[in-house]
Amino acid sequence: MKKSICLLALAILSITPLMSQKISGIWKGERLIVIADPSPAGDIIKEVRYAPLTKLENEVKNLKKRITELEKAPRTNNDKTNALTDSLKSVRLQLNKKSQELTAMQDSINSLTTEIANYLNKLKQAGAKTDQLNERISSLETQISNLNVELTNALSKKDENNNTLIVDMALGMSNFKGELTNHDYWSKGFVLSSQLHSYYTLYFKKMSPFALKFGIGFGSYGMNGSLTSLYDTIPSLSDADGDIYDARYNYNNIKEKVKLNYLEIPLLIHIGNSFNSYGVQAWIDGGLKIGINVGSTVEGSGLYSSEGYYPAWNVTIRDIDALGFVSNADVYANATQPNINKVVIWAVAAAGLRIPMGKVLALNMAVKCNYSLSPVATHEAVNNSFVNHSYNLLASEKTKVISLGGAVGLSINF
Repeated sequence: MKKSICLLALAILSITPLMSQKISGIWKGERLIVIADPSPAGDIIKEVRYAPLTKLENEVKNLKKRITELEKAPRTNNDKTNALTDSLKSVRLQLNKKSQELTAMQDSINSLTTEIANYLNKLKQAGAKTDQLNERISSLETQISNLNVELTNALSKKDENNNTLIVDMALGMSNFKGELTNHDYWSKGFVLSSQLHSYYTLYFKKMSPFALKFGIGFGSYGMNGSLTSLYDTIPSLSDADGDIYDARYNYNNIKEKVKLNYLEIPLLIHIGNSFNSYGVQAWIDGGLKIGINVGSTVEGSGLYSSEGYYPAWNVTIRDIDALGFVSNADVYANATQPNINKVVIWAVAAAGLRIPMGKVLALNMAVKCNYSLSPVATHEAVNNSFVNHSYNLLASEKTKVISLGGAVGLSINF
């Protein structure tokens, strides 16, 4: 019996893969046959056949039949009666023994059948779950396929629409670089600078991070300068009578403010992924721009006093306006505006981040630096800006502008 059960278990394990496919099967041990149907609509165990059980059932049946025959046999004499009684007793003992064996075997078969039914029921449930998983997998595969189609379309659109319109505004601080006459006495101050530009970004080829960035805009730059006090002497001058004197000047609270405004045409190289790239993107720009002066001013304020010292007579003359010796006069009363250069070439550098705000808009944040490669004013033209022809923020032919600040703007994909 144990051997048959073991063989049955091995047979079940060998047929397990079929259960997941809902295929009816017959498991055969050495003398045991189990017919099962794993389909949801069918019973788990259809039939159990065990040859020893059938044989034992037949033996019990035959013994009962033999007892019936012995009980009905005629008893003609005592010897025959005793012989029948002995035979009947022996058969009943055999029947009792066989009946006990039959009951034990049936209990074992029933227990084994229950175990098989439970096992097959679990396999059936697993098969149902497998079907659900297969359906879920099939659904996910369909979704993935649809997403792949959408991604392909998006990439195709990305290839077609790399170009971007950008509008940004920059604010920063500007100052001048150059050698000022008597620069040790001047204090230069930073002035707020601003630029407003519109760019078009044209990528060199599809999926390339390199692009040509060109546009148009307006830029405003400036610088403040101040001189608290300065005493200066111009020796050996001649007056109207030919007498030699030294001109002495005393300057107080001198202030100058320079404002430069340009129409700007930038041409830059842009390095950064196109607008359709996913997530926050870093980028850098570098190149040149042409600045066309559209209006600039130099404003000044302050007082000066002047006197003439005649060394031949050791005499100092003051407060005679006709001779040019004045007290507390306006430094810039007769000053003319310096000649600002009409065109200036600038170097431009910027680096920033592009933050998506939907399918067509993105926020740009950056730091920018502008530096004039060419001077902003002509040296010879500023000699009349200051009374003694020396002190002016634009007096140096090397005067250039540098501006550093931050920028914010919008990118528009189309």
